Amino acid sequence: MSTQPATHETWSPPTFQERVAALVGGTTFRQPVGGRGTGQDHMPAAHAVAAALAFVKRGDNDIGPDVAVAMALGSDHKRAAIIAALAKAMKLDRHPLCRRNLAAMGYIANVAFDIVVHGRHRGRVSSITQDDWDMLVPSACRVLEALADAALAEAEGCWRRK
Repeated sequence: MSTQPATHETWSPPTFQERVAALVGGTTFRQPVGGRGTGQDHMPAAHAVAAALAFVKRGDNDIGPDVAVAMALGSDHKRAAIIAALAKAMKLDRHPLCRRNLAAMGYIANVAFDIVVHGRHRGRVSSITQDDWDMLVPSACRVLEALADAALAEAEGCWRRK
């Protein structure tokens, strides 16, 4: 008999992937066919994710749904537009940190996309100090994650109301 105390799992909020799976009627539960049937008459999950998020897109300048689709599917689709929009927003920021690193904003946006979507990290460019890099890259990642999260929250709300 084990003398180890019983462990109690604490609740944690659902992950981004779990929320996307729930949005399209699936689950991340690790059992065969958990939450979805095996019938061939349903829309593929990738298409359902794209459709659900397409309905919450508010014009061509709204990259939140595109970021959410890229994160959910691990896709580079619309990568260039996402990076360009993030770099432009960071260049417009009047914070001294952003102003002194204007030339590197495209690279920082590109690195942030790779981290958020693919989990890949790249090295710092020599024109940016380590301290600036350590602040700019996580900030850019948080912006992308916040945009995706807001789009997903809106899609979830629309899905529940339908």
